[in-house]
Formats: sequence, structure tokens, C-alpha cells
Amino acid sequence: MNNDVLTVKQFAKIAGVSAQAVYKRINHKESDIQPYVVNRVNPQGKTQTYLKISILDDPELNPSNQPVNPVEQPEVVNQSTVDDQPINPVEQPSEEPETASGDALTAHLKEEVKFLREHIETLSANLQDEKNHSAEILKSLQFEQSRNRELEQQVKLLQTHAEDQPEPEPPEPPKKSFRAWWNNIWNSTTPQQ
Repeated sequence: MNNDVLTVKQFAKIAGVSAQAVYKRINHKESDIQPYVVNRVNPQGKTQTYLKISILDDPELNPSNQPVNPVEQPEVVNQSTVDDQPINPVEQPSEEPETASGDALTAHLKEEVKFLREHIETLSANLQDEKNHSAEILKSLQFEQSRNRELEQQVKLLQTHAEDQPEPEPPEPPKKSFRAWWNNIWNSTTPQQ
């Protein structure tokens, strides 16, 4: 970012006013802030309104009257009159995270880690059970497939044997005895009553 300009938000924080109030003054053509307004392309490639850093030297626009020399402090623009925090163009955490081993946060995090490890172990055991079950199902399926192939082969073998054998001839009717023959003739020639 350029060291010779401030964003509207940075200036609003230094002046102790809202960004909307600064924009309202910028949009007013006869405002005393107009000589400090600069339009430039921001890092995202869009045109943005900036204010020249020399605005901080104007006692009417900067009530804190603390001029900033950008050469000596390129990152820190000025102390805020609102919360006494330095304004950095790049937001950086102002405090280090707590690292004490006995505090409540650490105890809570240790409990979370313990819970998550137990949950991971449970999921791993369930996954292993599922793998074992899947392996058993696969073995059963393979056995059934091999059994089906054997049955198909036996059916084909039986079909080929049935086709190779000639059809049996019908059995000859049993021979009649002389007496049966004579009765047959006698009954056919005698008149029926």
C-alpha cells in the first residue's frame, strides 16, 4: 500500500468519527476535506477513495493534532483517540494466544483431543468390522458363483448325454394266448342279445 495516503476508515478512526461522516464530507463539494481526496486503484483492481496523509497535519480535520511522519513509521499511521491502538494497514493480532498449561482453555482442548481420538478409534474399529464383513460376503459370493458354474456344467453334461442316447422303442404288446384269441373271435361272431 502507499505510504502517502490513508483509507477513509483509517482516517475516520484517527479522527474519532464514523466512516460515513467522512464520506459525507468527501461528497460535499465545498468541504474543507476536498483538497486531500485522491482516487486510486486498490490492490483488488478497483478504484477507491483515499486521503492524502498530509490531512493529519490539518488541525481542523485532525483533532488529535499528532502529525505522522511516514518515513519514520511506515506501518503505524497514528495513535487513535478512540481506543489508543495503533492503526496498521495490515491487521496483525495484538496479543499472543494463551499457552499456560494449567488454564481452563488448555484443559478444554485436551478433553476435546481425547474425545476426538476416542471417536477416531471407534470409527477405525467400525471400519475394520465393515471390511471384515465385506470380505466374508465376498467369499460367500465367490463360493456361490463357483457352485453355480459347477451346476451349469452338470446340466450341460446331462443334456449332451440325453441327446446322444437314441429314443427307446415302444414295447411290443404282450402276445395273447390261444384261448384269448379264440374268445376274441367267438365274441365277435356271436350275435349279441
